[in-house]
Amino acid sequence: MYGLTAPAATLLLDAWTAIGSFVALSFLVVRLVGGLVDGRAVGLLNRRGVGPLGGAALGAIPGCGGAIAVVSLYGRGTVRFGTMLAALVATAGDSAFVLLAVAPRVALFTYGVASLVAVVLGIAVNEFGLSFDRVERVGRAVGAATADLEADGGAPPERGGGSVLRESAITGWWLAAAVGLVVGLHRMVLGSVPRVPVPGLPVGVPTLAAVLGVALSVGLVVLPGRPAARGRLRSAAVEAAAESAPVVAWVVLALAGYRALAAAVDVGTLAGAVGPAAAVAGGLLGAVPGCGVHVGVVTAYAEGAVPLSALVANAISQDGDALFALVAVDRTAAVVATVYTAIPGVAVGLAVAAL
Repeated sequence: MYGLTAPAATLLLDAWTAIGSFVALSFLVVRLVGGLVDGRAVGLLNRRGVGPLGGAALGAIPGCGGAIAVVSLYGRGTVRFGTMLAALVATAGDSAFVLLAVAPRVALFTYGVASLVAVVLGIAVNEFGLSFDRVERVGRAVGAATADLEADGGAPPERGGGSVLRESAITGWWLAAAVGLVVGLHRMVLGSVPRVPVPGLPVGVPTLAAVLGVALSVGLVVLPGRPAARGRLRSAAVEAAAESAPVVAWVVLALAGYRALAAAVDVGTLAGAVGPAAAVAGGLLGAVPGCGVHVGVVTAYAEGAVPLSALVANAISQDGDALFALVAVDRTAAVVATVYTAIPGVAVGLAVAAL
């Protein structure tokens, strides 16, 4: 703690209080209300005309759970390809939590545009046959692959010392998140970080909470398994902490990378010089499965490193963790779906850049 430099302390404080704690709260809320959407409600997506709209609505839920659910239904033959495609276009994965925390108005615009594109593309594919026969015949094994993916995310509880250690880490993590949320709200309203000293330490409570929160986030990523959790609130807290931890780690890495780059070059001038190419790059980055790279894109936007056009293109193009299910079962289908989402992503990004 005593060896923590001022730039490092500022980096951790910004990452934890401006983004990390709000991401934690968002994950907790989503976990608590997630049970409201069950399989029977999702089954309505097979109705004509409703599919793409419902797929986009589920995909727009922050995180990847909604899109993964639609992929699973597609694998069982419950929904058509256009419906699944709408979910993939609308989903923004874990990066949605970050953008909602740092720029809620931009998030509403970006994901609103993505949802609109998702519905239009999904209807076009379903109603006008704009899809390949091979894609329409993707095997039922997608459902099994999705089940395996969800099982990996919900590993059975550990017993013994490892479980106790992880449970203690989660408790400490949420305490740090609570402090970070209060500090973050103080910064939003009053524009400053409250000064609350800690006797015997050269840093105050906000910085101490940020250091502990980031350190425990890394610990939760490294520690295996999840402790047993009884009760809806406790279970949601455990799941939210486990899902937020890697996002926090990515945010810290993205911020550190951006600030190192900003110290070496004029990022604003560079981004301006790139122009429309930024939208193309943002759309092509959407081909990367998972959420880590896209969290980095959002973080770079928040720091002024990339323009809105790149953010919108990436939001439309990326498929989050839902793409892993298709990759595991049928690489051709996954490639085709990626192309279907990348093309409108780049096109709309270029349109935003031209405005």
